[in-house]
Amino acid sequence: MSIFASFGQSHPTAFITIVHAHLPIYGITQIVSEQLGDIQLAIKIYRDQIAAGCMRPEMTLADYGFHGNSDPDEPENVTLYYDYDVPIIDCPILLADHYF
Repeated sequence: MSIFASFGQSHPTAFITIVHAHLPIYGITQIVSEQLGDIQLAIKIYRDQIAAGCMRPEMTLADYGFHGNSDPDEPENVTLYYDYDVPIIDCPILLADHYF
């Protein structure tokens, strides 16, 4: 996560989207999953670059103190971070060392 923070919005996995404050964190993981493509990943959402604890999927942004703005033309800017585990590939063909 923090490895790519210096790239800012120029990094290909960084994106901007507008959501409601009552959206559960699980909904945000679905948005991230759509942005990354149809890969089955265990995505975790964080408030800070330092992954001290991920946000719980059943909680909403409002539960975490992000209440948004009453004017839809001026949404509250919030930066969230995500991380995911790389899936373990147990396929002998994909694991083959073809450089011999």
